Amino acid sequence: MKNSENSLGFVVSNYFKKIRNEKQLSIEDLSAKTGFDVSFISDYEENGRDFYMSEAKTISNALGVSFVDMLKSVGH
Repeated sequence: MKNSENSLGFVVSNYFKKIRNEKQLSIEDLSAKTGFDVSFISDYEENGRDFYMSEAKTISNALGVSFVDMLKSVGH
């Protein structure tokens, strides 16, 4: 289920997708770095699905960005 564009899940997933693209990582690359299924990451990015903090921390670590800085950059 897709979240609204103002939801934290949507904002964070867009941020992660932006960083992943800037680092020229494929969804498959991020899947390998996180251990999450490709379908999970794809759904997360495309639908802004709700997430557990531990999932967001795992993704931020895999992308080499600080979880706290990420939250600050998306305004939360």
